[in-house]
Amino acid sequence: MVGGQQTEVVAFVEVPGKYPWPTELRYGTAVVPLCLQGLAWIDRTTYQIVRIETFLLAPPPEGDLEREATRVEFSEIHLHQASTAIWLPIEVVVDVWLHQRHFENVHRYSGFKLFQVETRIGPVIEK
Repeated sequence: MVGGQQTEVVAFVEVPGKYPWPTELRYGTAVVPLCLQGLAWIDRTTYQIVRIETFLLAPPPEGDLEREATRVEFSEIHLHQASTAIWLPIEVVVDVWLHQRHFENVHRYSGFKLFQVETRIGPVIEK
């Protein structure tokens, strides 16, 4: 159960070296490639993802990164301009254990707004 919703939990793991753009941690001038595994909680009725958590598959051999964990909570957001609800992240928590120190970064999202943009292709106007 997540937030009163019955969910199914799906485990996943990244295959090392399979993707051309691996996940990376950047700090200072260091770029550390990460290989992740995780869990996704999926609403049994709507099949919406309500939570995702990721963790290091293994600490990278180089560097002082000991652990990394990310949790993303999603919620159904009702915007008065939209006819249907939209599932968006409402909280993201990133925990990093680096150089024997713990860093936590928390992002909370609210006050969502829907914007509409109109574009038109036409001739270039010289100024």
